[in-house]
Parts: sequence; C-alpha cells; structure tokens
Amino acid sequence: MNGSCLPAMEITDPRTVLDFQKTTFCGHVRSHVVKVLLQNIQLGHADYACYWALELLASGLTHTLWTAFFDAAALYVNRAAPNSITYLESMYEKYAPLEGAVPIQRMTELRNNPDVRALVCEVAATLAMCRKAKLPTLPGIKPTHDFDPVTIQESLKAPSTLYGKLVLRRDDPVAVAVPINEICYCLRQDVRDVTRTLYWMSWIYAYARELKKQTKQALLFANRSDEFISATHGNHVVWIFWECVRKQAGSVTRPYIDGLYRMYCLRWSPSDAKSRQSLLTAAVVLVCEGPNLDTTPVTGQTLAVSTVLNGIPGWIDAIIRMQKSFSSEGSK
Repeated sequence: MNGSCLPAMEITDPRTVLDFQKTTFCGHVRSHVVKVLLQNIQLGHADYACYWALELLASGLTHTLWTAFFDAAALYVNRAAPNSITYLESMYEKYAPLEGAVPIQRMTELRNNPDVRALVCEVAATLAMCRKAKLPTLPGIKPTHDFDPVTIQESLKAPSTLYGKLVLRRDDPVAVAVPINEICYCLRQDVRDVTRTLYWMSWIYAYARELKKQTKQALLFANRSDEFISATHGNHVVWIFWECVRKQAGSVTRPYIDGLYRMYCLRWSPSDAKSRQSLLTAAVVLVCEGPNLDTTPVTGQTLAVSTVLNGIPGWIDAIIRMQKSFSSEGSK
C-alpha cells in the first residue's frame, strides 16, 4: 500500500454526503468501514487505518471519522499513552476550521484538500502506532439480585455517607445518593477502585432503565449544563458521572479528563450516551491510575508516521479504482 510515486489525485463524483448515510464512497456498509478502521488502529496496522480513514473522508463522513478516532483512543490506547488524548484534541482543533469553511451538504469537498488528507492520515497512523491497553467494560446488572437491599448493603465500601456531597445537588434523585456516594469514594486518590466505580455506574444506568419501564418517565437529575452541553440535555444521568470524575481528577490527569469530556460533549444528544461510554470509562481509568500514568508525549511528527503518509496518493488511487469497480459491477 505504498503510492509515493503517484501524483496527488482528485476524486470527482457528483454524489453528496446525503448519498453516503448507509454505504460509503466505494459501496461498503458504513458501519463495517468504521469497524475495520477501529480494528486496524487496535492491531497497529497504520497503513490500513489510513486507507479506511480516507474511505470515510471520500464519503464526506467526517463526523463519523472523528468519532471513530475518539473511540479508538479511549478503547485501545487510554492509560497506555494518555497523551494521545491531548494530541487528538490538538489535531481536531487544527481540522475544525477546515470543516467549518465547508457547508455540511458539501462535506465531500474536503476529500480533495491535501491538508485534510494528510491530517486524518497522520491521526490514524499515530493512534495505530501508540502503545495499547484494553479498556474495561461496564459489568452486567441483574435487577432482581443487584437491587436487593441485602446485596446493596453487602456491596457498600465507603466508610461514610459524606463523599457524595462533592457532587450531589438538591434536584438529584434520592434513590441514587448511595451509589453516587460509592462512586465518589472509589474515585478518591487513596482508593482508586476502577471496578467498583464502573459497577455503581452500571447500577445507576440499570436503575434508570427499570424506572423508565415501570413509569414511562426518564430519571432526571439536577441540570448540569455548561459551555459544552445545552440546558436541554443537562438533566441526563451521564453528567453527574462526569462531575464525579472531573472533580476527582488530579493535576496530572486534568488535561486528559478535560479533553475526553470535550470529545464526549461534541454534538452530543441522548442517543450518544451508550456509544460514547468508552470515553467516560477511559476517564474513570485515568483518574484511578493518575499517579502511575506514562506521560510520554504523543506526536505525529515522527519518521515512522511520515513514511506511512507517503502512501496517501496510492490509497486515493486504490479508492478511486475500487469505486469504479463497484460501479461497473452494479451497472451489469
């Protein structure tokens, strides 16, 4: 996959981003392209990660592309190279003005911008080359067992009920006071218990689901809207979790937690809560492992990344050829 001898190539295609909501430029299923991109970043295949990033770019699916990058950093890198988060945020800040200059319906125009091509490929390659660490998942909750008063009592670890006062507000539901107290205790620097934090987070999610099944109403919390999240969505359960995490972040982890929070909030709606859980979980992990984190800088300005980027013309050529092949087969 090396095409350094090829000139920069333009992609000409009359379709708009509206034509790529289910399938991508070459006719691949959109969700499959995202899955393959994530897999190649996880496996450290920088060249293939760049190829699939360019496939999404060629389709004008830039929001999908950056969401995948954020997800990859949380799922596969997290504590192994936490500066990947600050690197990723800085690269998005460079990219955002380029996207902002193009109307959403003409987002496919970005695919022929050489700076955008180089930028997204640098991000894909850099994430692929980072050291990796597996992110823990939320544990399953069985309401009949985990909501039983005896089980709850046996699961409590906090020696006091005062820890939750760090985040609890008057309009928060009383039913979650104990679980939130446990989360605040588990995130303390002298405790740092990832497993128990995720357990109680999952417990609250399950409680909210069960309540909605029974009452047909969502479990609402005090409004925690800020400069990144609107008042319309400020009552969602995730924001009290983020407040727990952000208030327990030490000086070392603060930049990483703030970066993850901004990534999580970007164009957020309630439907994103589940798909972006990896960012919140990564924040929990980083807060709990703060004193032991490897703070080695992460940069895309390396010889290894530069060598990978020589393949951009070849990948663009391969994408154009693939699209023509799919198009000719479809017309038969």
